[in-house]
Amino acid sequence: MLGTLAPLAAERQNRYAYTTFGELGVPLRWFGVKTVYRSRAVGKPRAIDELYDPTGTLVEERVVLFRARDHDEAINKGEKEAKQYAKEVHTNPYGQSVVSRRLSAIESFEVYDDPDHGTEVWSSTRLVQASVPNNDIVNAVFGKVETKAERKRRKKYLNREFSGDVKTPNTTLKPTSGAKSAKAKPVRRPRRSRLSVQSLSRRRKQGA
Repeated sequence: MLGTLAPLAAERQNRYAYTTFGELGVPLRWFGVKTVYRSRAVGKPRAIDELYDPTGTLVEERVVLFRARDHDEAINKGEKEAKQYAKEVHTNPYGQSVVSRRLSAIESFEVYDDPDHGTEVWSSTRLVQASVPNNDIVNAVFGKVETKAERKRRKKYLNREFSGDVKTPNTTLKPTSGAKSAKAKPVRRPRRSRLSVQSLSRRRKQGA
């Protein structure tokens, strides 16, 4: 009997975690927080090959789960985690430093069920005119399908600890932009006002 109750008690404690808010116990809920980053390679490349793209940058979307009392708390936790994530720097196969900047937009979505197989962890909607083709919508949401050559240009953002260095550089190629400074300048982000709605919360700085 005890062996049956112990797992149930542990599951109940995990499912209904509480935190103190004044004299009331406020249940922590699950939220998915979405952030966007733009990465670039800085510094002079040690060597380049036919896959080297001197002008390209990489855009990344992330959704991270947090337990929080409301959208504001979830977004605050998401901003702290994103700040640490954007600080990570690694060296690419060309000997350059790959640095990231978090773009000034963040959204939160409340997950109404505990995360499990088949649980919806993110959903967002937008208004679109009926005349807009479905393919245009897919390209806007997911981006255009990359060709094999385009996918290979992602090499500039790989970590050389896993992908290795460029072994046979192409001496006929010359790097252009993106090869000046190996030190990334710190980015100051203004604090945005807190906004929240029932199911989706969004903060966005126009023009970012």
